Amino acid sequence: MRVPPSQLARYSAAEHDRLNFQTRSFNEMMHGKAFHAPVERPSRVLEVGAGTGYVTRILASTFPQAEVIGLDLSVIPQGDKTSATFVKGGIMDPGVAVTGPFDFLYSRMLVYGGIRDWPAYIARAWDLLAPGGWLKTQELNASTLYDRDGKDMHSNSIWRHDQREAFAAMGVDMVCATKLERYFKDQGFVVVKVEKFRWMNEPWEGHPDILLGAKVSTELNPPVIFQSFERMLGHTKTSAQLEAAREDIYRENAWSEDGKHRDYYVVWGQKPGC
Repeated sequence: MRVPPSQLARYSAAEHDRLNFQTRSFNEMMHGKAFHAPVERPSRVLEVGAGTGYVTRILASTFPQAEVIGLDLSVIPQGDKTSATFVKGGIMDPGVAVTGPFDFLYSRMLVYGGIRDWPAYIARAWDLLAPGGWLKTQELNASTLYDRDGKDMHSNSIWRHDQREAFAAMGVDMVCATKLERYFKDQGFVVVKVEKFRWMNEPWEGHPDILLGAKVSTELNPPVIFQSFERMLGHTKTSAQLEAAREDIYRENAWSEDGKHRDYYVVWGQKPGC
C-alpha cells in the first residue's frame, strides 16, 4: 500500500531545522548508519563540512575515546553537551586551524559546500590521514532526477538546464558523486567500496527508511531550490520565466508514484598502512 502525503505530516519540521532534518533523513535512508567505513577505536576524527554539527556529535558519541573535530565554513552551534570541538574554516584553506593525522575523515554533501576540485580534496584528505586511516564521503548525484525505470526526468527541463550551466560556470561538479570511486583509487586508497542509495521523492512500499527523505524532497527542499535558482539566475530572467521555473521545480519535486529519485553515493577507502 502506498503511503499518502498526509501521513508524512507527523515528520513536519520548521524551515530553520531543515538541515538537521535532512541529515536525519540521510541516516534513515542508510538504515540508521551515519557512516559505513569499518573504523575501530580511532584516536582522532575529522568531519569536513559539519554544517549544524549533527553528525559530528554522532561521531563523538560513537567514539567517546577519540578527539572529534567538526570543520565548516560557517560557525557551528556548540549545542548541548558534547565532546566534539568545532572549528570554522575551509579544508582547502592553507591557514585552516586543523592538522593531522586523523584516523577517520568524514564528509557529506560537499557538492554545494565549496569543493570545486575533487581530486585536490581527496589528496588533501590523504595528507591529513594517518597510515591505515579511512576516508568516507557521501554525495548526491544532484544533476539528475530518475523515474523507477532509470529514465532521466530532467531531460526536457529548462530550469534544470539553466541551473546546470550556472553551476558549471561556478566550478560546481553536480555529478561528482559518480566519479568518487575513481578519485579514491587514483589517489592510492585501497579497499575502496561504493554503496548507492535511492534518495526518493515519494514513499515506497516496504521501505519505511525513505519516509523522511520523501518529506525533505517534496516539502522542505523545493523552496530552497527555487531560492538558489533565483539568486543565481534571477537577474537574467523575466518575472514570467521565474514563475515558470518555480512551478516546474515544485512540480518535479512533488509527491508522485513515478518512483522519482536521485542517486546517493556512499564511498569509503583506506590509506595503506606502513
